Amino acid sequence: MKPNRFSQPRAAAFTLIELLVVISIISLLAALILWGVSLAGEKKVRSRVTAELQGLQLAIDGFHKQFGFYPASNPDVTMTDMHPLFYELTSTVRNSSGNSFTDIFGSSLASGEIKTKFGVDGFVNSRDGSSTDKSQAQNFLTGLRPDAHGTNQADPKFRLLVVPYRGPRGAFNPWHYRSIDAEHNPESYDLWAEVVISGKTNIIANWKE
Repeated sequence: MKPNRFSQPRAAAFTLIELLVVISIISLLAALILWGVSLAGEKKVRSRVTAELQGLQLAIDGFHKQFGFYPASNPDVTMTDMHPLFYELTSTVRNSSGNSFTDIFGSSLASGEIKTKFGVDGFVNSRDGSSTDKSQAQNFLTGLRPDAHGTNQADPKFRLLVVPYRGPRGAFNPWHYRSIDAEHNPESYDLWAEVVISGKTNIIANWKE
């Protein structure tokens, strides 16, 4: 007897509902993976910036131990991202008349320029260029990486300590520092970074949230 062609089993096929369920599961798994990647990236950024913060704190505390006070911040409390911290922590060489300071890269700033930009007359952590006694000044940031400092294209003469991640105002993202009228640590200084993570501005600081 010939087999009835109508009696053969039909090939398995997905129904519309089954397809929708599978698509939903795949979408959920993809979302979880993306969320996990985003979370890992955020953790990496926070960890890196926190490590940078702690390194700067050690340098600032070393300055305090050496001189008995903290590096000056800009007297204009609205200018927390425009401070002489780079120069004070890395040291400078001043000329014999004391009206010009040269940084570790050989760039010089006149006292008038320093006053205009940072609100201070000069840098404390400096040595007389005519003296051979290098102990007059100390570099508290000997391990400073190239991406930890830089100059703004709009004002390239002045070097600042920068956060290695984008901030709310763009890729050039200076650290914020205030030792004059510090809001959170009035007996010492406030130091913080503003970092954009997943489209949101996060503050990583030396005070408890």
